[in-house]
Amino acid sequence: MTPNNGAAVAVPAGFIAIDAGDVDAALATRWETLALKGEAPVSRACTLNLLTFVEQLPEMADVSAVVDQVAATHPIRAIAFALDDSIPDGAVRTWVGGLCDGHEDSSHVCSEGVALAAHSNCALRMASAITSSLKRDVPAMLWWRGGSPFVLRLFKQVAPLASKIIVDSIRFGDGAASLDTLRRLAEYRNGSMVVSDFNWERTRAWRATVAACFDDPAVIALIDEFDHCTVECAGKVDGPIAGPARALLFAGWIVQRRPQLAGRSSIVGRRGARGAEGSISAVTLSSSRSRATLAVTWDVAAHRLIGCATDGSGVQIRCLNFAADPQDDASLLERCIATFDRNPLFDAVLRAE
Repeated sequence: MTPNNGAAVAVPAGFIAIDAGDVDAALATRWETLALKGEAPVSRACTLNLLTFVEQLPEMADVSAVVDQVAATHPIRAIAFALDDSIPDGAVRTWVGGLCDGHEDSSHVCSEGVALAAHSNCALRMASAITSSLKRDVPAMLWWRGGSPFVLRLFKQVAPLASKIIVDSIRFGDGAASLDTLRRLAEYRNGSMVVSDFNWERTRAWRATVAACFDDPAVIALIDEFDHCTVECAGKVDGPIAGPARALLFAGWIVQRRPQLAGRSSIVGRRGARGAEGSISAVTLSSSRSRATLAVTWDVAAHRLIGCATDGSGVQIRCLNFAADPQDDASLLERCIATFDRNPLFDAVLRAE
């Protein structure tokens, strides 16, 4: 494909090159064309500007696929942008795409796609292009789909356009440094930026399962017995590890709910555990005074979490099954964009040492 100002650049299928500044007109024309073909509703809807930073231009196709999945509940103007030094300094290339392409059902809810690319020296010019591409009178969120945003000056130019930033701390190194970056984001602009993290959302089922186990009277009766928490993760080695971000976030949540466990948690690696490296495979609350335990484990075959409790004598008293949350990017993104509000518990975990 040949963009608006020169050499060919690979962009997502279904996108077309336009002149910079003509985004609204180009999208209006595209909607009219799709409506006439019966591939999209005639009316346009947009509830959110989603600004998405991608590290490589080809990743815009992945972003388009994710946005299309969440469009049914959140009609979005998705503005994906990337820095690419193969683009001449001073130029910003612009493409638009209607995410209704290929949908014949007129009831299908569609979003709008905008793709922008510029040289890494053009942070100010890129921010200006993003600003002019925004849907007016609609709020914006920034999905930073890359490493630490603080290494690129572009982040400081784009962040003020959004009321919330969405990240995946696994992309920040997936360890203690990831949490440091999350804390910096939470404190950015005097703490005015609301932050959501895919990695925190990945712990939701584990948090919900542990909490639900304590809804049982027989299990809640043991709560004062538990004075240690062990988080097991899929890893390269067996034994104690420094801890991936996901495990650290979960351990922080445990301490927020039970301050007595502060300094009494351990994270261990398990080579035989299934799942991506760093993913949680089991959580065990135990007692140094008795054989009481609450063990929550991941059943790979059944795709569920199982929570089993034993009393002080080591006799099993309860075993409960819980459905796991979807972990794909579309599901995680949908949960993150569902609200502009802060998550007080997540903020408290980040504030804790």
